[in-house]
Amino acid sequence: MKVPLYLLFCAVVSCVRPGPKYYAADGVEIVNGLSEISSEVVAVPLETSDFCRFGEVRQVKCDGRDIFVRSENGMYHFDRTGAFGNSLSTAAGHPVCDFALNPGRKQVIVLNSLRQLHGFTYGGQALFRIDLGTDMPGQTILGIACHDDSLWIATERLTPDHHFEKRVARMDFSGQIEEVYKLTEASLGRFSLPCSHSLELSVEGNTLYAYTPFSSKETILPDTLHLLSGNLLPPAGAPGTLQLMPVRSNGRFLFASYRENVSEQENYLFLYDREKEKAYPLHGFKDDFYQTGLVTSLQAVDMHSHEYGYWKSGKEVARAFPGRSETANPVLFLFKLRNL
Repeated sequence: MKVPLYLLFCAVVSCVRPGPKYYAADGVEIVNGLSEISSEVVAVPLETSDFCRFGEVRQVKCDGRDIFVRSENGMYHFDRTGAFGNSLSTAAGHPVCDFALNPGRKQVIVLNSLRQLHGFTYGGQALFRIDLGTDMPGQTILGIACHDDSLWIATERLTPDHHFEKRVARMDFSGQIEEVYKLTEASLGRFSLPCSHSLELSVEGNTLYAYTPFSSKETILPDTLHLLSGNLLPPAGAPGTLQLMPVRSNGRFLFASYRENVSEQENYLFLYDREKEKAYPLHGFKDDFYQTGLVTSLQAVDMHSHEYGYWKSGKEVARAFPGRSETANPVLFLFKLRNL
């Protein structure tokens, strides 16, 4: 007798730790509404004007009422109503690659393709510039963050023995490197190839770690259960090291979102509730607040993973915003997970 593959998968998982399932009894993926994980979603229709018009959104970060958006052609500052405040520019013709917020100082730190860090006030006043090409020669910049009143720069370099090594440098706001940590991949109890995705520096409690979705769609649940069973969360590394994790963690919820593969079948959105011991489906959530369709990608908009966002435009937002032009800037949707 042939046994369906999904039943074998559930049986293997149940041997590791009972509880989480992705599939209904007939093998059809369950569609969960966003209302199951959040009690409120706030819509922020981003203002569109001759001075503020952009295409694909790449990155969103929030601090209170301040919202910063990195698009394919610039950096923009909005408030929680969607009103445009100002844009941020570092060097003409050189796009922004990453950015970080420093809420304590109300500053935005912007990394451009020249490997320069530019510091601005939230209102757009230029404060400083640090040239990482001088301070970190021969290293690829993977991500930046602000934490504990310091800059944190994640890099990768090719060692003399031809191995790729990831490190995280702690730097003051004058560009002086204070400490360097080795970035090590979390032990998953299985063979895993070195990660080549971009990464995000995140915080749980006061522990800094790096997140990148290096698990596959098939291994993300077993990997998560392995981390939990081994008490490997929160992600504290050995002295002189920081952990590279396949999930983001805020205590109760573990989260991962992978949208970089051209094959839609390989992309996933993963959320695990540690309190309920429940894993939500890999293909997304139904927007049962604004009826914009399936939400297949989420992005944490702060370092502590307290708030998440997604964005829609064009016909997807026509029902919630009937008078909005299809060429207008996207509508940003923000929410916090339940009981946070």
